[in-house]
Amino acid sequence: MKWLRRARKCSDQLSQRRANCVHSQIEVNVPEHSYGNMSEVCEFCDALYWENEVNSSKKYTKCCQDGKVRLPNLTEAPDLFKELLYSNSQEAKNYRQHIREYNAAFASMGAEIKAPLGTDPY
Repeated sequence: MKWLRRARKCSDQLSQRRANCVHSQIEVNVPEHSYGNMSEVCEFCDALYWENEVNSSKKYTKCCQDGKVRLPNLTEAPDLFKELLYSNSQEAKNYRQHIREYNAAFASMGAEIKAPLGTDPY
């Protein structure tokens, strides 16, 4: 009898999980859309834009606000990174194969934790 109760409980849990699932359908025939090449260039910082990103003044300003924002030039990458990115060594190939995993491992998420309002636990 114990096994029957356990089987019913598992069956009930499975039904509940299925009820909680969100079902979605995959769109198979979605038409392709392309903005084309990024052929427009900001006159101040050389950022690339699509033609339809122009503002009402016929300018591209989302990058540097008409030259108001200026960033220092990037410094050259350390030799170790150059080696890992361009070398044909086994270590470099392994690095390039797993580069997204390394990036995710070192990425951090910022969060602002606020104290709850009132005295209730939730």
